[in-house]
Amino acid sequence: MTSLNNRIFVISALIMTALLTVVGTQQVQGAVGDYVATVNFDTACPSSIGTGVAFDGTHLWYSCYASTPDLYKADPTTGAVLASYTISTGLGAIAYDSTNNVIYAGPGGGNSCAILKINLDANKNVVGNSVLFTNNAVCTGLDDGLAYDGTDNTFYYSPDGSTTITHFDYLGNVLNAFTWTGPSCYNSGLAIGGNLLFQGSNGCAHVYVVDKTTLAPAYDFATNIGADPNFRDEDLECDTNTFASQGKQVMWSVEAYEPRRA
Repeated sequence: MTSLNNRIFVISALIMTALLTVVGTQQVQGAVGDYVATVNFDTACPSSIGTGVAFDGTHLWYSCYASTPDLYKADPTTGAVLASYTISTGLGAIAYDSTNNVIYAGPGGGNSCAILKINLDANKNVVGNSVLFTNNAVCTGLDDGLAYDGTDNTFYYSPDGSTTITHFDYLGNVLNAFTWTGPSCYNSGLAIGGNLLFQGSNGCAHVYVVDKTTLAPAYDFATNIGADPNFRDEDLECDTNTFASQGKQVMWSVEAYEPRRA
């Protein structure tokens, strides 16, 4: 992996009917996969390896592999870190659940081999955490793909260096397992947008999008943009708020290595 500045790429990737049905009817400007912005976080992961990104409606969160702290809350426009927490001395991919106001996290070199439930208060501060479920399929050294689907209370999970995505119910029972869509590299980063499942690629700077039910390909787009041609899509997250004033709903993609960016 190539060391780069900590940034997050925002990809205007949510302009499909299925997603607009969920997030509203506002017209989204720009083509699928258009670059929108980059945010550079002001705090590096202690291990220099970032694993996850989540959006709680206001803030961006990022997680770190084998680190203390391992979870950070940041401003999505300035990158300023507003709070940091030690949850498990290392976290993998993360996903936000707006209904229950919690962040879910996979394992990431810490002391947990489970999907964790991290509780937030009304001001989006961490107030506690617990094990949601354990399963041999999630007991991996690093989870770099975790998506929560609030429409049916299920998870999509993909460990580091894997081409298999596993679909779990909320109790950790396996519903399905399937091969990711990309033709090369490995899956890295997952997100749900309406009826679509977004799949990032480990080292290939590309996102592949499929129908979450039929797994039929919908479209794909590159993330090797401009001055950051080797950007590594470690985790993905939808954001309908940050760029709403521009008429844009976006997909965040977080880089694996420093500097910390999305």
